Parts: sequence; structure tokens; C-alpha cells
Amino acid sequence: YSRAPLNQASLLNFSSVLILRDYDWPFVRASAVSAAEWSRMAKLRLVGPTERWCFRWSNKTRTCGVRSGGGCRCGLQSEFDAFGFKYNVDALPSFYEVSESAVVEHGFDSRADVLSPALVEFVEGIIEDVRSQGADPDVVVNWLTAARSDAMAMMK
Repeated sequence: YSRAPLNQASLLNFSSVLILRDYDWPFVRASAVSAAEWSRMAKLRLVGPTERWCFRWSNKTRTCGVRSGGGCRCGLQSEFDAFGFKYNVDALPSFYEVSESAVVEHGFDSRADVLSPALVEFVEGIIEDVRSQGADPDVVVNWLTAARSDAMAMMK
């Protein structure tokens, strides 16, 4: 779903991309992995999480952490390898990840028309981390399920 827009962004001389994924849904997990690979192929710079973000938020994810060589990464190499992708998780920036079920309030329905204040706060943390690295990205590939909550965070 994101390959053509990422290729178009490259043709339009955009240079950076931010990818957000919800770990809890397998389709979305795979889609974010694919988007990271397609960003690499399109020569778009992936804006990924910093160590500071990892120390604050990785407990709300399933795969994010500070790697032994330094740097915060989300995603597993095996996820990329399963598709035959060339992406090197330890060497390249990664997408941001959230396990929505670990963040949202008890009983929250991610597909409902209401906001999760906890998820809004989480996404605000991502935005703060991205901005600490310079300018806003040219492209956002948003694979979060609770779209209203992350849109609210982005509007603030």
C-alpha cells in the first residue's frame, strides 16, 4: 500500500520519511517492514527513534530497544529476512513502534470514534523525538490502528 506513494515521494525529491506501526496487528507489522524496505530502495532517509526515546517509551513496544552497537531500533531482522529484504536493522534507522494494547486505556476500542489520551501522549512523544532530530519528515506512513488518537497528537 505504501510502495507507490514512497516512490512518488522520491520522484518529487522528498528526502525523509517517518513510519509508525502498531505491533499488535500482523498485517500492519508486515506493512511497516515493507515500507522501511521500500523507503531504503527509494533512497528516502528514514527518521527513526533515538536512544532517548527508547529509554522513555520502549516498554510500550514489543521490539524496540537500544542495540549493542548503539542506537534505538524497532523491528527484528527476521521480519525483513522473511520477505527477502536487504534492510539491515542494526545498521539503518528503523520505524517507530507501539503496542497499542500496552498503551491505551482498559476497554479502549482502537477502531472506535473516541480518543485514547494515553496514545495521544505516546504519539506526542514520537513527534517530539522526530523534531529533536531536525525538521519534520516529508512523508508519514502511518500504520497505527487508532487513527483518531494519532491524528490528534499530530495536530497539536
